[in-house]
Amino acid sequence: MRILFATNHNYLPQMTGGSESSTNDLCNELIKLNYDVAVISSIKEHNKIWLKNRVLSKIKKKKFVADRLLGYPVYRGWNVKQGIKEVVNDFHPDVAIVQAGHPFELVNEFSRIEIPVVLYVRDIEFDKNNEKMLINKFVGFIANSKFTAQKIKDFLGVDALVIPPLVDPEKYIVSEKGGAVVHVGLVEKKGVEISFQLAMRRPDIPFVFVESWVLSNDDYLNNKRKFEKLKNVTLLRRFSDMRKVYEMAKILLVPSICEEAWGRVVTEAQFSGIPVISSDRGGLPESVGTGGLVVSYNAHIDIWEETLSNVWDSPKLYSELSSAALLRSQEKDISKSFLINTLVNYLNNHIGS
Repeated sequence: MRILFATNHNYLPQMTGGSESSTNDLCNELIKLNYDVAVISSIKEHNKIWLKNRVLSKIKKKKFVADRLLGYPVYRGWNVKQGIKEVVNDFHPDVAIVQAGHPFELVNEFSRIEIPVVLYVRDIEFDKNNEKMLINKFVGFIANSKFTAQKIKDFLGVDALVIPPLVDPEKYIVSEKGGAVVHVGLVEKKGVEISFQLAMRRPDIPFVFVESWVLSNDDYLNNKRKFEKLKNVTLLRRFSDMRKVYEMAKILLVPSICEEAWGRVVTEAQFSGIPVISSDRGGLPESVGTGGLVVSYNAHIDIWEETLSNVWDSPKLYSELSSAALLRSQEKDISKSFLINTLVNYLNNHIGS
């Protein structure tokens, strides 16, 4: 089976988010099972990848040319919808998996040229799509949580198979946990202000704030000036190897105020028995499970402080939650083999339907 992943977003290493990381992990696991995979994505300008891409584009007289920086073909260019037919003619996929960006128009284009296509719902920003979804026999649906599955059912009236994000534990497990409360993501919707207030209220606890989506230099410096006021806070740029982050973590704090579809960092941390304190937004309660504590996203900061203090100040509770986090990471619904087998079976059935 030849599987083409498609997104209107940029792709690794030009864009580094949960969707991109999960797609990369999927591709690597599928390759191990002898499936052929490729990605089509948009391209970010004015860097080495863009320069090489544009040179090859002119030489080959194609709008989308592939690089193999990640070990499999990634076709990058402008206007992904218009590039689909060219890439299909080059890669010859049996099925396409569309996710992130403005996916409806890409799904429509694949079904228009009669390529079996699956919309993998990884967020609920359906109002940002440029086109109305056309549902026909070529289109299938997967969601990364029960939460997103319900949202797509409410929006389109379709049922989606739930397959949580694949997270390769080998890339995230650390041998020893750290001694800090870690917050990943320096934007408002990730609840960074809640974590900042907690750092102010508990100056005895070391906090580490880590960039997730890459910020402009100005935005990063603004954060740096703000965090420098607190002696117990360390601010770090994004790491490509997240093990460096989890080696610092005793607790992972995920106080998102947006409706998270799943919360990939939760799963990443739990592989090492790192308890999570998260908000109740979106799919976060699903990802946390029993491996942490969930607080109402709009709870008073006193409640957040009380929850953090209970975990930090009680070795017994911390030990119980750490063990629960490790057990959660070993549950079947997020195991690598189960997720891959479920995906492959679904794709095979969809192609044959």
